[in-house]
Amino acid sequence: MIRLSGAQSLAMVTKLFRPASGKACAFAPRRLYLGDIVIDEGNKVIDRVMTVYMPAPHSYTREDVVEISCHGGSALARLIMQEMIKLGARPAEPGEFTRRAFLNGAMDITSAEAVAELSEVNTTLGASIAVSNLSGDLSGNLTQLKDRVLNMRAELEASLDFEEEVGEPNWEAIALILSNLVAEINQLLESYQIYRWLKLGLEIIICGKVNVGKTTLFNSLLGMERGLVDSAPGTTRDWLSEEVEIAGLRLRLVDTAGLGLSAGGIDGRAVAQSEKIMGEANWILYVIDVSAELDIQEVERVRENNRRGIKQIIILNKIDLVKDYQKKLVKYGQLLGGNTTVIPTSARNGFGMLEIKKALENLFNLGASQLQDQVFVNTHRQYINIKDIYEELSEAQKELASSPRLEVLAYHLANVQSSLELLLGERYDSALLDEIFKNFCIGK
Repeated sequence: MIRLSGAQSLAMVTKLFRPASGKACAFAPRRLYLGDIVIDEGNKVIDRVMTVYMPAPHSYTREDVVEISCHGGSALARLIMQEMIKLGARPAEPGEFTRRAFLNGAMDITSAEAVAELSEVNTTLGASIAVSNLSGDLSGNLTQLKDRVLNMRAELEASLDFEEEVGEPNWEAIALILSNLVAEINQLLESYQIYRWLKLGLEIIICGKVNVGKTTLFNSLLGMERGLVDSAPGTTRDWLSEEVEIAGLRLRLVDTAGLGLSAGGIDGRAVAQSEKIMGEANWILYVIDVSAELDIQEVERVRENNRRGIKQIIILNKIDLVKDYQKKLVKYGQLLGGNTTVIPTSARNGFGMLEIKKALENLFNLGASQLQDQVFVNTHRQYINIKDIYEELSEAQKELASSPRLEVLAYHLANVQSSLELLLGERYDSALLDEIFKNFCIGK
């Protein structure tokens, strides 16, 4: 598709567009017209296209916009663009359409940033967050925060300027408002990390002893045979990784060599590599063969992971080989502690895979239901500004906890207001806009 924005858009397209009906085309707003793009004074047809005209201000940029839907292939699009350039158009810069939309008041800056995020995000949950911000969820939240800061600042400055008439502010109310603001800002800071997980993906390490069914589990979760499986122990001597989307989360599953291989040669190197990967992991699927004798060393390894704060799910695999696996489940549950998630599975038969996927969703607390009412920060620029706000509010709390000085509190709140205005794009310069829009796609 080719998009033109500006006062001369329709005039340029009219010079090249010949309606398929053979009649003169008035280009009624927001109506598709079928026709040909012709050059050489109408003697040569480039392509048959669909064209729509959207007059200002009812368009994406709030300028006159014409969009031409041509056939696939970049050669045709380039040829049509060349003809438009001959008539006086110029190629758009990265993000220029969205930049114009922002400058013309069609959207705030956080909505504009969400446009770029929609182009990059790779998961359904991440896309849902970007759409929410495009719709104004983040800007609405920030505007409410700004209004509360303004009201509190007005009260403080009234007490400062008209001390005899107004008197001291309600310090308890000020303390409560500050506390609530700090909590909400902290939640926004945490939301940025969650969004990055959703956008960039989470790494899940599958580990355990040799021949416990790690690669079978890996294949089963992927829904394809990515790793080779054999009854002989130690089939996997190098790590394998593959991306998969589970419950809207983009996960990178990593299958590792079995712990407990011989110490020498390639086996030893494989074990060392697995130990290193597991030691650096934040999220683990630890696989145990429930058909084998209970190994207290495995139990201790799981306990150690818990002590280190590693989030893990214990997979008791091969239950199809045990007549009464419930006893084993109870035993492992008692040894591992009640807070450890334990899932019985038969990776070979696919039993328990749905439960693992649900547990992963709960492990990150990132399910659609948890995200539904949450507002997310989704760019580094937003994160830095919100971090500045958090620090200013924290300083205000410290001041309030001692012998509060009205002018110092008002100073910190003025800085908070300034950062919120930057966040919302109420204050900006060309350098800021250049930084925001430089990574946009051409045509956005």
